Amino acid sequence: MSQTPAEKLTTKSNVFRSPLRAGVALILVLLGTGQIVGRLFSINSTNTLTYEQTVRSDLQEELKYLSVVASEEGKGEEAAVYNEFLKREFLFDASKLQSTDAAKAAKDTKAKATRRWPIQARRDNWVSRGKALDTASLVKKVVAETKFRREDLVAELKYLAILAAEANQPEEQAVYEQAIPPVLKAIADEQNQKLRKQRPDILESELKAPDPFDPSSLRDPKIVEQVKAAKASATHHWPIAIRRQDIERFQQPWSTRDLLLAVVAEVNKQRPFLSGNDRSRWLTVRSLVEFGTFEIDQIMKNEPAWDSVDVVSHMNSSGEQRLYSSKPPMQAVLAAGPYWLLNKATGWTLGTHPFEVGRILLLLINLVPLGIAWWYCARLLDDWCDDDLAYVALMACICFATLLSTFAVAFNNHLWGAVSAIAATWHATRCWQSKECRWHFIGAGFWAAFAFTCELPAASLLGMLGLLLLWHAPRPTLQWGAPAVLLVLLAYFGTNYIAHGRWSPPYSFGAGDVNTADSKQRENWYDYDYIRGFDGKKVDSYWRKPDNPLDQGEASTSHYLIHATVGHHGIVSLTPVLILAIPGLILGFWSPRLEQRRWVAATTITSIACLVFYLFLLDTRQRNYGGTTSAFRQLMWLHPLWLMASVPAVERLIRFRLGIALLSLLAGLSMVSVSYPTWNPWTQTWIWNLMLWFGISPMSPS
Repeated sequence: MSQTPAEKLTTKSNVFRSPLRAGVALILVLLGTGQIVGRLFSINSTNTLTYEQTVRSDLQEELKYLSVVASEEGKGEEAAVYNEFLKREFLFDASKLQSTDAAKAAKDTKAKATRRWPIQARRDNWVSRGKALDTASLVKKVVAETKFRREDLVAELKYLAILAAEANQPEEQAVYEQAIPPVLKAIADEQNQKLRKQRPDILESELKAPDPFDPSSLRDPKIVEQVKAAKASATHHWPIAIRRQDIERFQQPWSTRDLLLAVVAEVNKQRPFLSGNDRSRWLTVRSLVEFGTFEIDQIMKNEPAWDSVDVVSHMNSSGEQRLYSSKPPMQAVLAAGPYWLLNKATGWTLGTHPFEVGRILLLLINLVPLGIAWWYCARLLDDWCDDDLAYVALMACICFATLLSTFAVAFNNHLWGAVSAIAATWHATRCWQSKECRWHFIGAGFWAAFAFTCELPAASLLGMLGLLLLWHAPRPTLQWGAPAVLLVLLAYFGTNYIAHGRWSPPYSFGAGDVNTADSKQRENWYDYDYIRGFDGKKVDSYWRKPDNPLDQGEASTSHYLIHATVGHHGIVSLTPVLILAIPGLILGFWSPRLEQRRWVAATTITSIACLVFYLFLLDTRQRNYGGTTSAFRQLMWLHPLWLMASVPAVERLIRFRLGIALLSLLAGLSMVSVSYPTWNPWTQTWIWNLMLWFGISPMSPS
């Protein structure tokens, strides 16, 4: 009985050219994933700093003391709470405190303590924050702590002065009005400081004088209307209002349990995960499952170990200022699913068991997809590689010589982007082999669109695959592929709208340097501050004054171009085996296989578009090499595609001994860069560190 083209394609898709190739592919995939598991579990989750050990010891002694005192005073409910936390945090059985000697020893530790214990320190802090301040004291405190966007403080002082006048409160009105000139002077001083930095020889007469302020101007109906309109249209909180909210919050009754939860969160200061970048995504995952919201205030403000610079802030649908991850939310929504299941099955949370839960989830959301993607690569290389040695060499490079395995221990978009691009390649090539298998058209559309949601420049891959599939088979492409694309795009923009009330992602609302005049005129979600819940400190957005040169961007375009290609974060210098993609793509246009020629065309255009975008079209702030990271990570999703494109070049190289030696050298140097970060991809490259060792500055002078 003859097979249909679709049946032939299915048969071919499930068979390697030889069992030996299948066995080699399986071994390499298992070795590659096993290496990642080793990295993942080598992350030290138990090493506590001496300071943290000391504070935890103080907490245990204080809980014992409070348990004894509460029991003696007949406060059974409070004693039960202290005993619960002794059991939970220190596995200590509070019944041991019932003996007279044990109770006396617990009380004696209080007299011998050489420093304030953590619960008392936090209780004192909360009591002081709940004390009402008179208007003058409140204004003085806010003026002192406001270092950025002082224009908002001036506007708020004017607004409050107007309200005080309308309420016939002349004393309060005077306090607000008298605070305005010093703030205006501070604004002028800040501007003059920038002018002096730009022009060291500037004359005093050229410096800016403070804006004049006449209290009587606030009686002008037009001015009053303007000030009130500014208040009504404000896109973020004003500084006095947020400090008042903090005071009012702590005037409300708080329980012993609330206090202990805050102290435990503060004492357990070990930061889960490897950087603020992946922690930003985990914040959303955790908030969705534990609190049912995209807002991360509950965690960010109250748990010191869960801080991140990759955070934005804007008004929610209720008009309240809230914190959010700056990452597009769809990826977090997908990761929240397995986290919810794990939470229901074990009762563990990312707050109570961050390392255990985090590792299990990383195995599910990173390692499993990457292993499947590598298997797709093995099948594609089996189709395109006629030489067994070339097949083995390229599979080894895919599993061990790209920085995807380095980043597999962190929750990031680049690995998902690479997996999606590989899956889109697999399905698209099958579509070009046959027009009759609808699932491959659906898969090509779905995964190409998913790659776009992970890496926005992957829109070029989506566009190229779409055009070539449309040319090859218009009807199934439109009937099956297009709806899959629309489904992914709807999920991407829809989750963003649900999370933020906007269709565009958070980074669309950042105007570069948040201290620029342009930023102050626009709605900039990266320009914010908030009051920390556990200690009352006012925290400014990191982006108001970034202290890392990389976060300020590369000032020199030529310097950036060199180091992004062959320098300290260079695509070629870190993973030189990828250079073979250039001759591979050129030779691929003459492949005897139709699907390979079309894929090469799509990959070539995509590569050129992405290289042009990242190398030539970014502004200074965006020229940051990917930040503190072990790779030029924005193009990492293309690495496996470039290796697969190298097939024609590698097959020609291995015909010669010198070619085999060259391939081995390029692959070996690439593996050095992959292995150098050990288990944390958010560290500098070996070339960057080598430059520092030689006393060479990796960044050009600003």
